[in-house]
Amino acid sequence: MVSKYVRVLEVKDDKYILFDFAIGEPDLSVELILPPKAFVEFCQANQVIYMTPAQGAQVDMERLTWRHGDSDR
Repeated sequence: MVSKYVRVLEVKDDKYILFDFAIGEPDLSVELILPPKAFVEFCQANQVIYMTPAQGAQVDMERLTWRHGDSDR
């Protein structure tokens, strides 16, 4: 079974949840937005792994390194 990841980015006025969704690797994701009930159903249907803030920060750092190169070189 392939792992699926969710990273909540923002809750907009308690009407929508903006989140990243990734399949296989958490650093390659799409940004989606759903109402809260649909978000819960989506997560249950996909049996997602919720990323912690620390995991999200690590993904952000990896993206920056990939995008801008390693500053130690």
